[in-house]
Amino acid sequence: MKKLLVTALLAALGASFAQAQPVDVYLVGATAFRANTFRSLTNLYGANLSSMNPNPSTPSLNRYTLRGTIPSLFGTRTVTVFASFSGSVEGIQSLDQNLTTNQFLPAVSGTTLFTHLADLAFSDAAQSSTIYQSTVLEPAGGGSAAAVGVVPFVWVKSAGTPSGVINIGRAQARTFMQNGKDTLSGFTGNTADATKNILLVGRNVGSGSRLIAELCNDVIPGSHRQYNTNGVSCTWSLFGGFSSGSGVVTALTTTCGQNTNVIGYMALPDAQSAVTAGASIVMQHGEFPFDGTFVSTLNASITTNTAYFNPTITGLYDWWSYEQLYYDSEIPPSDDRVTLRNALATGINADLATSSTAIPLGSMRALRANDGSEIVPF
Repeated sequence: MKKLLVTALLAALGASFAQAQPVDVYLVGATAFRANTFRSLTNLYGANLSSMNPNPSTPSLNRYTLRGTIPSLFGTRTVTVFASFSGSVEGIQSLDQNLTTNQFLPAVSGTTLFTHLADLAFSDAAQSSTIYQSTVLEPAGGGSAAAVGVVPFVWVKSAGTPSGVINIGRAQARTFMQNGKDTLSGFTGNTADATKNILLVGRNVGSGSRLIAELCNDVIPGSHRQYNTNGVSCTWSLFGGFSSGSGVVTALTTTCGQNTNVIGYMALPDAQSAVTAGASIVMQHGEFPFDGTFVSTLNASITTNTAYFNPTITGLYDWWSYEQLYYDSEIPPSDDRVTLRNALATGINADLATSSTAIPLGSMRALRANDGSEIVPF
């Protein structure tokens, strides 16, 4: 009898301990869905969000930490989400190689960064499109299987680039990206521009935006060239690329960018920032990803997402990818981190119904088997 009582007591204590254990989730990867992620996370917390660092955090931040309780998922247990977005390929690499170099902000307050393993990673690119494939990430297969939405990409030109630059064809984009620059007359059709250059700014090799730009324009991954300015004398030189889309926006919209013929590529959240600062979007192969006037208001919501993104949804516009949310396959499906991942994916898909920057999966009427592959309407 005593043994039974002791066993029952230990079981009860174990259950109580498990219920009291905090839930810590470390989130890395793509910057494209950071606003949708922030809104979805804060919706999960609701009135139970007790702290955010920095305070107040905003949807456009690349790094923040949230703490509180999520009663619908974890009862009264404290839930802390450490988010640090720096690039899709970096996120996949972090999970694949169990990197401990990811940098996060502490909970509640403080600016001293600390390093930790990542649990979840957003990615604009499928794991199969990267070189980091030693560990199969979940949900297995990537693509639409792991997707939480669809993200369109665009070309954005600086305010100093001539108004005649309105479109980049696929063959033109390939030459432009391979060299990092081209003759301006090839974009404007004006022979007076034959002696002038137009430069490309973009992301580093850890970026999914860069990888998708290459795959969708038939460029060998990792091979394209790009420029940046020293910001003092406005001297432009070859550059490895920015770790975030916000760096591309800055290059286009500061004084040097505004006085130079320069184009960058980015997802729509960063395009909103760029357009607000005076830049403008250039068509890809004669199309925009949206119909009508571009919604340039940061983090704006629209009521007709399906109509707004009709060119992308129907397959007319083809520069897009699935936004995936991966986790390490060593984490069991019953783990708290997977529970949060699935709830976050559901929340993001709901948030996208009124998004001006991305598209819910259920709205798509076109599919692609791999990044940059042929689009198949259905």
